[in-house]
Amino acid sequence: MDKSDILVDFLVIPSNEPKYLVVCDASYWGRIKNKTTIIEVTTPGAKEPITHYYKQEKVQILNSFNLGVSYDSKKSVELPDGIYKLTVKGSPDTYNKTRTYLKTDKLRLRLYKMYTDLSLNISDWDDEYKKLLQTIEMVITQAEAFGANGENKKANSAYKQAKKLLDKYECPEC
Repeated sequence: MDKSDILVDFLVIPSNEPKYLVVCDASYWGRIKNKTTIIEVTTPGAKEPITHYYKQEKVQILNSFNLGVSYDSKKSVELPDGIYKLTVKGSPDTYNKTRTYLKTDKLRLRLYKMYTDLSLNISDWDDEYKKLLQTIEMVITQAEAFGANGENKKANSAYKQAKKLLDKYECPEC
């Protein structure tokens, strides 16, 4: 690529940490390198995006403070799971990229708790419990796959299904 070519791209990196949304720049900025760049992030359920300056060729870690999710100035809170819409814009903003991302960190941590409840002796594992774990794992992965393909309605549907399975496991009487 030469200096006249510009390719805006980025990755959202799963962190298994509910407090953070990790974004890694993968762009080729060409002649607009070092010009003002922004990122717009719409969190699940929000109507308007939060806008921040975007660091070219860097990893950025977004949290509840800079995404407007925390209203306590001294305490970071967990970000909600769900569909995030992210747009990176160069200067001029005709150079841009939008991506959606299904954040599943809270759900995955609940699933990991189920794994840690297993005995270290594999022969003690209950077949029904293993089947439930596999089903939840597959439904979460299906939700993430739909999210990666931009099929947000299907991603949300699968996410809710996995959450319902975990809820039922954690509180069978509920």
